[in-house]
Amino acid sequence: MSLNAFWFQGVPFEGTDPSDPRPDVLRDVAEALEQLSPDVLCLQEVQSQRAFEAVREAFDALPHAAYASGAVFPQYGVVTLSRDPITVIAATSDVQPPPQRAFLAVRVGSLVVANVHLPSGRLIGKNEARTLRVDELTRLLRACGRVDVWLGDTNDPPGGAVDVCSARHGFRDAAVLTAGEELPTNASGTFRGDRISVSADLASALEAYAVLPAHRFHTHEGRSLSDHLPLWIDLAL
Repeated sequence: MSLNAFWFQGVPFEGTDPSDPRPDVLRDVAEALEQLSPDVLCLQEVQSQRAFEAVREAFDALPHAAYASGAVFPQYGVVTLSRDPITVIAATSDVQPPPQRAFLAVRVGSLVVANVHLPSGRLIGKNEARTLRVDELTRLLRACGRVDVWLGDTNDPPGGAVDVCSARHGFRDAAVLTAGEELPTNASGTFRGDRISVSADLASALEAYAVLPAHRFHTHEGRSLSDHLPLWIDLAL
Protein backbone atom coordinates (compact mmCIF):
# COMPACT_ATOMS: atom_id res chain seq x y z
CA MET A 1 0.00 0.00 0.00
CA SER A 2 1.12 3.54 -0.75
CA LEU A 3 -0.04 6.90 0.59
CA ASN A 4 1.25 10.44 0.37
CA ALA A 5 0.28 11.38 3.93
CA PHE A 6 0.52 15.17 3.39
CA TRP A 7 2.49 15.44 6.63
CA PHE A 8 -0.62 14.24 8.55
CA GLN A 9 -2.00 17.79 8.46
CA GLY A 10 -5.33 17.05 6.79
CA VAL A 11 -6.90 19.17 4.06
CA PRO A 12 -6.87 22.12 3.71
CA PHE A 13 -3.24 22.88 4.61
CA GLU A 14 -1.48 25.56 2.59
CA GLY A 15 2.11 25.47 3.86
CA THR A 16 5.25 23.66 2.73
CA ASP A 17 7.04 23.51 6.11
CA PRO A 18 4.71 21.59 8.43
CA SER A 19 4.93 21.20 12.17
CA ASP A 20 4.44 17.81 13.85
CA PRO A 21 1.62 15.53 12.66
CA ARG A 22 -1.79 16.50 13.95
CA PRO A 23 -2.67 13.78 16.47
CA ASP A 24 -6.28 13.54 15.31
CA VAL A 25 -5.31 13.23 11.64
CA LEU A 26 -2.61 10.64 12.35
CA ARG A 27 -5.06 8.62 14.44
CA ASP A 28 -7.75 8.71 11.75
CA VAL A 29 -5.28 7.78 8.98
CA ALA A 30 -4.04 4.83 11.03
CA GLU A 31 -7.58 3.66 11.75
CA ALA A 32 -8.60 3.90 8.09
CA LEU A 33 -5.56 2.05 6.79
CA GLU A 34 -5.47 -0.64 9.45
CA GLN A 35 -9.02 -1.62 8.47
CA LEU A 36 -7.50 -2.57 5.11
CA SER A 37 -4.81 -4.72 6.80
CA PRO A 38 -1.80 -3.92 4.61
CA ASP A 39 1.25 -6.16 4.96
CA VAL A 40 3.59 -3.41 3.72
CA LEU A 41 2.77 0.29 3.90
CA CYS A 42 4.82 2.98 2.16
CA LEU A 43 4.21 6.57 3.24
CA GLN A 44 5.47 9.75 1.64
CA GLU A 45 5.69 13.22 3.21
CA VAL A 46 6.75 12.22 6.71
CA GLN A 47 8.41 15.41 7.84
CA SER A 48 10.95 14.46 10.53
CA GLN A 49 12.43 11.80 12.77
CA ARG A 50 9.97 12.89 15.45
CA ALA A 51 7.08 12.41 13.01
CA PHE A 52 8.48 8.95 12.17
CA GLU A 53 8.36 7.97 15.84
CA ALA A 54 4.73 9.14 16.06
CA VAL A 55 3.89 7.10 12.96
CA ARG A 56 5.52 3.98 14.41
CA GLU A 57 3.43 4.33 17.56
CA ALA A 58 0.20 4.90 15.62
CA PHE A 59 0.69 1.90 13.30
CA ASP A 60 1.39 -0.69 15.97
CA ALA A 61 0.04 -3.50 13.75
CA LEU A 62 3.07 -2.93 11.49
CA PRO A 63 5.96 -3.25 13.95
CA HIS A 64 8.89 -3.16 11.52
CA ALA A 65 9.72 0.25 10.08
CA ALA A 66 12.39 2.37 8.40
CA TYR A 67 12.63 6.08 7.63
CA ALA A 68 14.56 8.17 5.12
CA SER A 69 14.62 11.95 5.38
CA GLY A 70 14.24 14.16 2.37
CA ALA A 71 17.56 15.33 0.93
CA VAL A 72 17.20 18.82 -0.53
CA PHE A 73 13.87 19.28 1.24
CA PRO A 74 14.02 17.27 4.51
CA GLN A 75 10.28 17.56 5.17
CA TYR A 76 9.63 15.21 2.23
CA GLY A 77 10.74 12.08 4.06
CA VAL A 78 9.41 8.57 3.45
CA VAL A 79 8.57 5.68 5.77
CA THR A 80 8.04 1.99 5.06
CA LEU A 81 6.26 -0.18 7.63
CA SER A 82 5.76 -3.94 7.53
CA ARG A 83 4.26 -6.87 9.42
CA ASP A 84 7.40 -8.86 8.69
CA PRO A 85 11.04 -7.89 9.32
CA ILE A 86 12.62 -5.57 6.78
CA THR A 87 16.19 -4.94 5.68
CA VAL A 88 17.14 -1.56 4.22
CA ILE A 89 18.74 -2.01 0.78
CA ALA A 90 19.23 1.65 -0.19
CA ALA A 91 18.02 5.06 0.93
CA THR A 92 18.17 8.75 0.08
CA SER A 93 21.76 9.13 1.28
CA ASP A 94 22.98 6.35 -1.07
CA VAL A 95 22.07 8.27 -4.24
CA GLN A 96 24.37 10.86 -5.81
CA PRO A 97 23.54 13.52 -6.63
CA PRO A 98 20.91 13.32 -3.90
CA PRO A 99 17.23 13.32 -4.88
CA GLN A 100 15.19 16.42 -4.21
CA ARG A 101 12.84 14.50 -1.93
CA ALA A 102 13.33 10.96 -0.63
CA PHE A 103 13.74 7.30 -1.49
CA LEU A 104 13.83 4.07 0.52
CA ALA A 105 14.22 0.49 -0.72
CA VAL A 106 13.75 -2.44 1.67
CA ARG A 107 13.70 -6.21 1.46
CA VAL A 108 10.56 -7.82 2.88
CA GLY A 109 10.69 -11.59 2.65
CA SER A 110 11.65 -12.32 -0.95
CA LEU A 111 10.65 -8.90 -2.32
CA VAL A 112 12.56 -5.63 -2.72
CA VAL A 113 10.12 -2.73 -2.39
CA ALA A 114 11.17 0.83 -3.29
CA ASN A 115 9.27 3.76 -1.75
CA VAL A 116 9.70 6.77 -4.05
CA HIS A 117 8.69 10.45 -3.95
CA LEU A 118 9.58 12.31 -7.15
CA PRO A 119 9.71 16.11 -7.53
CA SER A 120 6.78 18.37 -8.33
CA GLY A 121 6.88 21.97 -9.44
CA ARG A 122 5.77 23.11 -6.00
CA LEU A 123 9.21 24.28 -4.85
CA ILE A 124 11.02 24.36 -8.20
CA GLY A 125 9.93 25.17 -11.75
CA LYS A 126 7.68 22.75 -13.63
CA ASN A 127 10.20 22.21 -16.41
CA GLU A 128 13.01 21.45 -13.98
CA ALA A 129 10.76 19.07 -12.05
CA ARG A 130 9.78 17.22 -15.23
CA THR A 131 13.41 16.54 -16.07
CA LEU A 132 14.37 15.66 -12.50
CA ARG A 133 11.63 13.05 -12.16
CA VAL A 134 13.10 10.85 -14.87
CA ASP A 135 16.70 11.44 -13.79
CA GLU A 136 15.91 10.61 -10.17
CA LEU A 137 13.86 7.48 -10.88
CA THR A 138 16.70 6.16 -13.03
CA ARG A 139 19.28 6.78 -10.29
CA LEU A 140 17.04 5.37 -7.56
CA LEU A 141 16.35 2.12 -9.39
CA ARG A 142 20.02 1.67 -10.23
CA ALA A 143 21.01 2.26 -6.61
CA CYS A 144 19.04 -0.84 -5.59
CA GLY A 145 20.46 -3.30 -8.06
CA ARG A 146 17.15 -5.15 -8.01
CA VAL A 147 13.59 -3.93 -7.37
CA ASP A 148 10.41 -6.02 -7.49
CA VAL A 149 7.89 -3.28 -6.71
CA TRP A 150 8.36 0.47 -6.77
CA LEU A 151 5.58 2.71 -5.57
CA GLY A 152 4.85 6.22 -4.39
CA ASP A 153 4.06 9.73 -5.54
CA THR A 154 5.42 10.43 -9.04
CA ASN A 155 3.81 13.85 -9.60
CA ASP A 156 3.65 12.78 -13.26
CA PRO A 157 0.64 12.09 -15.50
CA PRO A 158 -0.21 8.54 -16.57
CA GLY A 159 1.72 7.54 -19.66
CA GLY A 160 4.15 10.39 -19.11
CA ALA A 161 7.92 10.42 -18.97
CA VAL A 162 8.06 8.59 -15.62
CA ASP A 163 5.98 5.69 -16.94
CA VAL A 164 8.13 5.52 -20.07
CA CYS A 165 11.26 5.42 -17.91
CA SER A 166 9.73 2.77 -15.64
CA ALA A 167 8.81 0.58 -18.60
CA ARG A 168 12.32 0.94 -19.99
CA HIS A 169 13.58 -0.56 -16.72
CA GLY A 170 11.22 -3.53 -17.05
CA PHE A 171 8.28 -2.43 -14.87
CA ARG A 172 4.54 -2.54 -15.50
CA ASP A 173 1.98 -0.11 -14.09
CA ALA A 174 -0.33 -2.16 -11.83
CA ALA A 175 -3.29 0.11 -12.60
CA VAL A 176 -2.94 -0.55 -16.33
CA LEU A 177 -2.49 -4.30 -15.82
CA THR A 178 -5.78 -4.45 -13.88
CA ALA A 179 -7.82 -1.89 -15.88
CA GLY A 180 -7.70 0.50 -12.92
CA GLU A 181 -6.05 3.39 -14.73
CA GLU A 182 -9.24 5.51 -14.53
CA LEU A 183 -9.14 5.57 -10.72
CA PRO A 184 -7.75 8.94 -9.52
CA THR A 185 -5.31 8.91 -6.61
CA ASN A 186 -5.79 12.50 -5.44
CA ALA A 187 -8.57 13.55 -3.08
CA SER A 188 -10.12 15.94 -5.61
CA GLY A 189 -10.66 13.05 -8.03
CA THR A 190 -8.87 14.61 -10.99
CA PHE A 191 -5.40 13.04 -11.29
CA ARG A 192 -3.52 9.74 -10.99
CA GLY A 193 -0.10 10.90 -9.86
CA ASP A 194 0.66 7.93 -7.59
CA ARG A 195 1.89 4.61 -8.94
CA ILE A 196 2.46 1.02 -7.97
CA SER A 197 4.65 -0.65 -10.57
CA VAL A 198 5.73 -4.28 -10.58
CA SER A 199 8.60 -5.99 -12.34
CA ALA A 200 7.74 -7.98 -15.45
CA ASP A 201 8.57 -11.20 -13.57
CA LEU A 202 6.00 -10.32 -10.90
CA ALA A 203 3.19 -9.24 -13.23
CA SER A 204 1.62 -12.72 -13.28
CA ALA A 205 1.35 -12.64 -9.47
CA LEU A 206 -0.69 -9.41 -9.48
CA GLU A 207 -4.23 -10.24 -8.34
CA ALA A 208 -5.75 -6.81 -7.68
CA TYR A 209 -5.17 -3.06 -7.69
CA ALA A 210 -7.41 -0.62 -5.81
CA VAL A 211 -7.71 2.97 -4.59
CA LEU A 212 -9.67 3.88 -1.47
CA PRO A 213 -12.60 6.14 -2.48
CA ALA A 214 -12.40 9.71 -1.21
CA HIS A 215 -15.61 9.40 0.81
CA ARG A 216 -13.95 6.69 2.92
CA PHE A 217 -10.84 8.73 3.70
CA HIS A 218 -11.84 11.70 5.81
CA THR A 219 -11.85 12.90 9.41
CA HIS A 220 -14.86 12.57 11.66
CA GLU A 221 -15.56 16.22 10.80
CA GLY A 222 -15.63 15.40 7.08
CA ARG A 223 -12.26 16.93 6.13
CA SER A 224 -9.98 14.97 3.80
CA LEU A 225 -7.19 13.18 5.65
CA SER A 226 -4.73 13.94 2.84
CA ASP A 227 -4.65 15.48 -0.62
CA HIS A 228 -3.89 11.92 -1.86
CA LEU A 229 -5.73 8.61 -1.48
CA PRO A 230 -4.34 5.23 -0.41
CA LEU A 231 -3.70 2.76 -3.22
CA TRP A 232 -2.63 -0.86 -3.01
CA ILE A 233 -2.08 -4.15 -4.79
CA ASP A 234 -2.59 -7.78 -3.83
CA LEU A 235 0.10 -10.25 -4.86
CA ALA A 236 -0.19 -14.03 -4.91
CA LEU A 237 3.22 -15.12 -3.65
